[in-house]
Amino acid sequence: MKRFKLGWKLHVALLLAMAAIVVLVIVKLDAWNKRTVVIDKNIDPTAYETESYDLSFHVDQSILDAREDDGVNKMLVIGNYGAIRPSDAGKSVLDRIKDKMPDWQIDSVCAYYSMVTCPSFIADGDYPGGHYWSPYSLYYIVKSMINKEYDVQEWNLYENGAIEKSGADEWLANFESIDIETYDTVLIMYASADYYQNQILYNPDNDYDVCSYVGSLRSTITMLKEKYPYIRIVVSSPYLTYSTWGDERCLGTLTNFGNGTEAEYVTREYDVCTQYCVSFIDNYFNYITEKNYEEYINDKGLNDKGVEAVSDHIVEFLAD
Repeated sequence: MKRFKLGWKLHVALLLAMAAIVVLVIVKLDAWNKRTVVIDKNIDPTAYETESYDLSFHVDQSILDAREDDGVNKMLVIGNYGAIRPSDAGKSVLDRIKDKMPDWQIDSVCAYYSMVTCPSFIADGDYPGGHYWSPYSLYYIVKSMINKEYDVQEWNLYENGAIEKSGADEWLANFESIDIETYDTVLIMYASADYYQNQILYNPDNDYDVCSYVGSLRSTITMLKEKYPYIRIVVSSPYLTYSTWGDERCLGTLTNFGNGTEAEYVTREYDVCTQYCVSFIDNYFNYITEKNYEEYINDKGLNDKGVEAVSDHIVEFLAD
């Protein structure tokens, strides 16, 4: 068999082609380095609006028709200090919502330092095992109301830290009186406690891990939808906040304590809502932004204007 031999002319042609490519790359890089960036200083950044991620789903009418309508709009609010902490004017977001929706019966099982995430899993009958905040996490609050079993909340009622001791008996009595199956809407309204407590954002090995933010949301929503398909579930997102490091303010959109920025917790929350066709109220990417946050929040959380803005947005969404 004859071996095919490349002539010297072909070798030269290949070398010339490679040299041409190198020259072309050098010319392009030189032109790129000499480029001119034009900035229009006449642009007003306030002329641009942020995009809202509000997402509205309603229960199918055929499901509602199968349930007897008592003529009263009943809503149960589950959350933490984001819903019930008053501003300087003495009104919380929940207070404002009640004021603006007098025709609705609005009840609350909010625990001040509650979180979406369960800090540690509680096996059946295994208490006082687990983290002392765990019984007051979203998942266990809903699970206890569905099963009408309140032992996990009762065992550390006065030492859990999630509820003010002075109001513990009153909180428990109210909690045990709630009949969740009678409600038309469940509003889940948590501020960013999970983010600041550096709770796990999600577990890649378990989509329903209640010890993760995403898993707890998924598990709770699934539990509610399976048990009460006629209840409209609405998730109201956290609002933008900041922490302080010395004299510096660290905005939640930029600061990662180890499991993600505050914005990542909100976007994951939004993703879960889209996956399960659950309504989502966007309080984060809507009107409180990095440019105007000082108008709405302070070191304690929402100020008077912030409480008004968040409550107005939620009321407008629910009335739609």
